[in-house]
Amino acid sequence: MEEDELSQCRALYYVGLYDLCIARCGATHVTGTLAQQEKEGMLYACRLMQSRQMQGNVNPNEIRAMSASPNPFLRSLAVYTQFLAATSSQEQLTLYHQLRALMQEQANTFSVFFAASAAAALGNFSDALQFASQLQLLEMRVLKLQILLLMNRGDLAEEEARQVAAQNDDAPLSKLATALVDTRKAAANIQRRDWNSAFEDALKAYQQAPQDSDTLVNLICCCRNMKRHQDADFYVERLSSVAPSHPMVAKMRELHAAFANAGVPQTASPRTAVPL
Repeated sequence: MEEDELSQCRALYYVGLYDLCIARCGATHVTGTLAQQEKEGMLYACRLMQSRQMQGNVNPNEIRAMSASPNPFLRSLAVYTQFLAATSSQEQLTLYHQLRALMQEQANTFSVFFAASAAAALGNFSDALQFASQLQLLEMRVLKLQILLLMNRGDLAEEEARQVAAQNDDAPLSKLATALVDTRKAAANIQRRDWNSAFEDALKAYQQAPQDSDTLVNLICCCRNMKRHQDADFYVERLSSVAPSHPMVAKMRELHAAFANAGVPQTASPRTAVPL
């Protein structure tokens, strides 16, 4: 798969390294209208995802502005952001059909990625895999891997991860692919209450993708059950830093507030925060 002038920017965005993506976009000169539109779309997407992480929502005025933009990447981003925030299945389905229409109209990286992601979120795995296969880009292969994991096809996902790593095992997307497989293994071992194996798998994932919230939650769960409370507190702080609006972080804030109102001193994260 050949790289283009935005390949590095795209990789940083899709692995969730938004600050680095913004910096890389700022230092990347692009030629052509389509590349310029995609670059603008990535900058907007990074800021929107950061807003969702920090505040849990996105300014509706930004959505309206993107919806009216002549930039097709921004229009797709606006619909996908609404899809993520939708509270009813009917609203999700309506927005999904809009994403499919935009994909058929535009066939650019954003429209394909968002339509495939929405299809997977709705359980339409066949469509999701078909959409993700339209573009021969590394990030689309990683998306296929994620879809396969949702389908409980870990065997196929591992093979996909090996093929991604074979292209460049030090690239951010290759590391993410490996981390996703290790995170799945950790979750399976947690279900079996095999805490030592789960911790080893989660730690491998953390070494590849230290900003991934699912990996951090797995590590917290393992450490609490292994009575490694100091380690658990470290990962709690890490989760609070990278995903302040995460449900686990919100629950811990509630527990801290409850202890404070009861006059109980708290020097560390409440150990009851992770269900055993």
